[in-house]
Amino acid sequence: MKQYRYYTMRQRPWSIPCGGLRSICDYRRRREVKTDVGRTYAWGYAQYDRQLTLEEIQSYGLAYGGEVEE
Repeated sequence: MKQYRYYTMRQRPWSIPCGGLRSICDYRRRREVKTDVGRTYAWGYAQYDRQLTLEEIQSYGLAYGGEVEE
């Protein structure tokens, strides 16, 4: 099943969209990650069964991490 990963740029507590949420991973500290616009640092990620809208990505401080197969 195809899922979409979004990295959170904000430290906990997170606020993320709930619709289509499949899993969450908290790194507990910032890690370097590869996104669609290059490398950055993230606090964790959320995976969805749908692509988020640009408004959701910007409102929640997320970065697109790409498609993953689960």
